[in-house]
Amino acid sequence: MDISGSSGEEDVWRKIKWNGWGSRQVSMKLSETNPLEAIHPTGNLLPSLVPFIQKELHGSSENPTPLKSTPSISLEEALRKLPAPIVNKTFLKEVQLESSQICFEGEARLCHAVGKNYRDLWRMRNGIIQRPPDAVILPSNHDDVVRIVDSAHRNDVCIIPFGGGTNVVGAIEPDPAETTRMTICIDMRRMNKMLWVDKDSQTACFECGVLGPDLEEQLSRYGFMLGHDPDSHIHSTLGGWIATRSSGAQSNRYGEMEDMVISLTCVTPRGIITTPTAPRATAVSLKEILLGSEGCFGIFTHAIVKVQIIPESRYVEGWLVPSFEEGVECFRTATAKDIHPATLRLYDDDETRLSFAMKFKPTFTQKILSDGIKKFAETWKGMNLDKICLAIVGYEGTKQDVAHQKKLLHKHLNGIKCLCLGQSPGKNWLAKKYDLPYIRDFSLNHGLWADVLETVTDYSRALQLWREVKQAVRDTWKAQGRLGWIGCHIGHQYKTGTCLYFTFAGEQTDEHDIEKRFLPLKEAATAAILKNKGALTHHHGIGYEHVPWMEKAHGKVGIYLMQVLKEACDPKGICNPGKLLPPKDDPSKSEEENQATKAASFMFNKMGVLKFVNQPTAKL
Repeated sequence: MDISGSSGEEDVWRKIKWNGWGSRQVSMKLSETNPLEAIHPTGNLLPSLVPFIQKELHGSSENPTPLKSTPSISLEEALRKLPAPIVNKTFLKEVQLESSQICFEGEARLCHAVGKNYRDLWRMRNGIIQRPPDAVILPSNHDDVVRIVDSAHRNDVCIIPFGGGTNVVGAIEPDPAETTRMTICIDMRRMNKMLWVDKDSQTACFECGVLGPDLEEQLSRYGFMLGHDPDSHIHSTLGGWIATRSSGAQSNRYGEMEDMVISLTCVTPRGIITTPTAPRATAVSLKEILLGSEGCFGIFTHAIVKVQIIPESRYVEGWLVPSFEEGVECFRTATAKDIHPATLRLYDDDETRLSFAMKFKPTFTQKILSDGIKKFAETWKGMNLDKICLAIVGYEGTKQDVAHQKKLLHKHLNGIKCLCLGQSPGKNWLAKKYDLPYIRDFSLNHGLWADVLETVTDYSRALQLWREVKQAVRDTWKAQGRLGWIGCHIGHQYKTGTCLYFTFAGEQTDEHDIEKRFLPLKEAATAAILKNKGALTHHHGIGYEHVPWMEKAHGKVGIYLMQVLKEACDPKGICNPGKLLPPKDDPSKSEEENQATKAASFMFNKMGVLKFVNQPTAKL
């Protein structure tokens, strides 16, 4: 059987980096004329970023030296490292798809092999390709997905749904334990249409492979929008958002994915589930069971979502806040009084310094104005410039509604002697809000690394969690004899609590970076999160990164219930194996034996760890 088939020339994966974030022609790099200046993807100079890196990760910004170069291996080298695919010929014969829908190209397998976190990209750039998919399949409609899942179930072929590939917790990577079963990646992005819109009910039905910008463009023709704007918006899909319970920058006003989805259609190995379309569920909500299931129960083909009228007015502004503690309390009291601007973000002092370091090169007038604002904040507002925090606030609605929201929130912010910076910081944030992942790629190119983790907890524990996570990470660096940087921001407010989003970065050292340096950091941070009653994740999902802690987070009975649901939908375990849930306990074994079996199954302990890699790693 010929397995040399390739997909269409315009498929989205051909435009995306195999070893980095985003479009192939977009990157952040060093200036050719001044290696101490970085260049933003827009072409603007970032004169303060390299000095910031030197100070935080090298200990001093005095007499900075150029960052070292740590380039990725070439595409040709990576292709030579790809293992031969496992091919189930009966499945390929039965599935009845066009030849252009089944792709065995090496580059396609690479582009669908991992997500986009530090561990993922570090491995790809260094030629550690542990278990790529054996083929990529590109369905065009719901019926294609039904045939794929049905045939995969009959022939024991593993299936992994792939939206935009932006996941950062290992949710789309094949399980290396699957050494005999064929594993296929199902790229959903040809399923990108709006099927209908109901103007009276303000609902619309979309295929789940639609990317964020395409979804908004189709809705805008009717004067609507979804109101979901995650950092991955350009490159992620509706199905991916649903599968991970995604949350966007405007969640304070429009809600999160569980608030937006009305009905889902999910193709499982047992058959098709379509949840009710009424505004409210009766009995057990099937929609809620499927939300956040990460492809482990089946594949979402289309969804009915609530849509919003495009607002008449939008206004985004920046504020300087005296301290993170005062800012969190201000956001808490405002939320308690039902003040809900669309966007309400607060960066702690460390992340505020990164934000300032990411400013474009200012004009002379802009520099004078910036220096004047800092002087005013320090002298007249009594702010400690080492503790000040940046807040970004966005309002949407009618002009009257925006004015009312501003008046209410300004009262709270002025009450703790904050300083309004006007729209300039807001415009700067809007221009760069999708660009943070390019900093990770820039770091990897220059001897550094960067990654993220997030959680949500109640307000009474939020500040303690913030302190303890940062301290746990810093203590781990100290024990390793390394320097590092960690910052945090809150960006999603609830009546009872808030989401805390941490970004942390360090230096690359050698081929043992994952096992000896990165994993201890993740373990220390996760322990601090759970100690303070934080969730394992807020909107990134579980993937394989959080599976070791799922039982602690949900309890034995809770995990057992999820495992039973998984088995009911997927009796052969073909749907995204290794993710979301640990293996079921064997009643014939002791507790110690079952725990050992689980630990041996965790991908968290294997991916990028050299003793589990069957091929040599490239030298850094």
